[in-house]
Amino acid sequence: RATSAREAALEALRELLEAEDRKLVTSAAGAIGRIGDSGADVEPLLGLLSDPNPEVGKAVVAALGRLGGVDAAAKLVSLLEGDSSLRADAAAAFAFLPRARDVPVGAVIDMLEDDRLEVRTAAFEALKNLRRTKDAMGYDPGARESARELGVQRWRKWWDSRRGG
Repeated sequence: RATSAREAALEALRELLEAEDRKLVTSAAGAIGRIGDSGADVEPLLGLLSDPNPEVGKAVVAALGRLGGVDAAAKLVSLLEGDSSLRADAAAAFAFLPRARDVPVGAVIDMLEDDRLEVRTAAFEALKNLRRTKDAMGYDPGARESARELGVQRWRKWWDSRRGG
């Protein structure tokens, strides 16, 4: 019975994603992130990332982080690297991903070597959020390339140890 009430609530929330009132859409996205299903709810949320209202985008990114799943994690990674106003929100959403194994962590670590400071910073924050730590592992996104190399190596070593490699 609780499942049918949850499904009814989700169905109503999914319909609200198409509302004209952007505050309703923002609230619906947030609620779906809390009670939704990664299999059914990620795809409709992805379509809202291009919404011109920045609050909708922020709510969608947070919802993707809470829902998790391979598709949501891949989108969060692409937001880190893209020219996106949602970059910092995507980095923060990594703290809520239910399953770290859904994240292409190697790709995020590769971004630590990006030419753009904002991408390095977002990737660094995402990794710390994913690892649920403040430990920088010797990495400073604002340091010179030669100084960043050791930190990148430490992040790769951490990830290799997690993968059993």
